[in-house]
Amino acid sequence: MLFLFNAHVIDIGDAVKRLSSQDFPLSLPAAGRLSQDHIEGLFREAAFKFDDLVDISPGKAAALAALAAWRVGANAALAVRPDGARSADDCIAKFADVSIQTIAWLGQQATSGSLTRDMIDSEVWSRAA
Repeated sequence: MLFLFNAHVIDIGDAVKRLSSQDFPLSLPAAGRLSQDHIEGLFREAAFKFDDLVDISPGKAAALAALAAWRVGANAALAVRPDGARSADDCIAKFADVSIQTIAWLGQQATSGSLTRDMIDSEVWSRAA
């Protein structure tokens, strides 16, 4: 499964299988009890702690993406630390469910090196608002 995480299109594979791996810190039943608000909090924490989680820790980014895919039904996430943020509570996290055609097109743009934040905003976040 393709997932847009900020400006990266990543292949998370099967979300439940990824969450069942030994790399994920929670059991599948525990992860299944997480609410969307809790998952948004995890994304805000990631945004606060890491400039770009996908580059710094692709495995953790894929696990978060899989969690959002499974529990929220999203295939896109935006997690941003605004300038001056003093805690994770100051960060922004939101999710969207985007057509597979859009995600595939964004992935092609990323592979060719031409993906921009404006493209992502236009194709995903302006439509999800």
